[in-house]
Amino acid sequence: SSSLRPSSLARPCCRFPIGIMRKGTRASWKYESIVARVAAADAASDDALESPHTPGQASSRGRSSSNRHIAAKLSEGQRALRSIRCRVSGSMIVLGTCCIILLPIAVLLKPGFPVWLRHLLWAVQGAGLIILILAPLPDDPMLTRVVLVLIALMYTSTIVIDSTTWYKSTVAEWICQPGEESCTESELYFMTARAFDTCLIIVVIVAVGFCSLRRLQQLSWVISSCIFGFNVLWEVCIPNQRLNAPLDFVWLVICAFPGLRLRVQFWMRNKFERRLRKASAAGIASLVGNCDVKDIVAQAKTRFRSISLENIREAQLADNTPNPQLAALSLPAKLGLCDAFISHSWHDDAGVKWRRLQEWRSDFRDNNKSREPTLWFDKCCIDQTSIELDLRCLPIFMAGCKQLVIFCGPTYFERLWCIMEIFVFVHMGGRLDGIVLVPVLRPGQEAEDHDAIKQGLENFDAAQCKCFNPDEKEWMLTIIQTAFGSTASFNAAVVKIIREVWSRDLDDDRTNSSGSEASHRSGSSLSSSGS
Repeated sequence: SSSLRPSSLARPCCRFPIGIMRKGTRASWKYESIVARVAAADAASDDALESPHTPGQASSRGRSSSNRHIAAKLSEGQRALRSIRCRVSGSMIVLGTCCIILLPIAVLLKPGFPVWLRHLLWAVQGAGLIILILAPLPDDPMLTRVVLVLIALMYTSTIVIDSTTWYKSTVAEWICQPGEESCTESELYFMTARAFDTCLIIVVIVAVGFCSLRRLQQLSWVISSCIFGFNVLWEVCIPNQRLNAPLDFVWLVICAFPGLRLRVQFWMRNKFERRLRKASAAGIASLVGNCDVKDIVAQAKTRFRSISLENIREAQLADNTPNPQLAALSLPAKLGLCDAFISHSWHDDAGVKWRRLQEWRSDFRDNNKSREPTLWFDKCCIDQTSIELDLRCLPIFMAGCKQLVIFCGPTYFERLWCIMEIFVFVHMGGRLDGIVLVPVLRPGQEAEDHDAIKQGLENFDAAQCKCFNPDEKEWMLTIIQTAFGSTASFNAAVVKIIREVWSRDLDDDRTNSSGSEASHRSGSSLSSSGS
């Protein structure tokens, strides 16, 4: 692809003339029927390989099944993400809009309603504004723009309503002392409110047209903080409205502090969507991006590479400095035929990591008739000229590897990419017995390093993890919050996976020998799988 952005992946050409799709429902139904028959024929040809007569046919059937499995996982994730967007964002937009328009409707239908009801509707209107701004998921620029446009339209209508005589008289009753039809305070309020609303509308229009998603989200909360700050200022100055000031101040505090906003958003999200499995699938879809499943799988199949372990040198583990020449050491590979995905932290001891890798290699060769293992190793298999696209394909790359081999040192649980690799492998269909955890413990400091690894797991928090590129960390945290609603839910899901592997591979009674045992299990399981 000439473009590096996943959103611009080339669409496959339609097999049938476009005109067929423009002749009405019957022609469209015929088109869908033809596509369904073609898909059924493709599936039948794959199923015909269930009892192959040659090893080549068995290998072809396995790869076809693997591709269908990967596509199914990605499709499941996209459906889950759409469901979350619909149930969470859609419900919150409807609820927030209803809360906001209750007060104007009440004023329109019955201007002289009780004072207590007026204060209640005012509080509900403030809550509605917060709900409306919380509605878009963190990775949804379109809905964020829609919400800002709704806010601009609401304040445009406010300017129009403010100019009507009946509304002026109603607001004057709220602001002025009993018996007064108008007062200086009400006139000053209308003048400042119009100026504030006009500035707000101009800012929103400019932002929607020119700002990035991150800026739009920040601006949403700045605008809401200004709205509540304006309200609090006037409510403190006007005796009849001071009852509203404390609650508006609470809304102002929520808008001003990101931690409180996230708590409120997570609480509200749980009211609409609680299924962890759906959140995990949505996380995979968010990582891949808004791409067509067939397109991204086709891209990943052409970009998937592996390297024979015999071609890796110790110096290549010393640092993570990009070296495009190393890509020449890797070769194009078929999804499902790579022996292992190597997950490691570049900040752990490179010498110890190299020795552990060689031990794993030796056991693999012993159990696979001296065959060299093929690996997906980031430094050699990522295309340095289009890193972003390869990272989008990461879930497919991981699903195309038979095992996840983790070289776990004291800094492993501090690196966000490492944790994401474990999460992605499991939720793309990898089994826990396909994860091999090899400890990276420095000679003479085994107990210290083991305790550091254990402490890192106990205190794991995705929000505190590090990335070489801060923008990548922000991107991944956005994915986590989109899928799970909070980093705490993601932490719980990941720690549960790691604890099961930990109890198997890093038991305290066999710390010193766990590396060789894990390696032996890796080799034997791969041998039994027919590789």
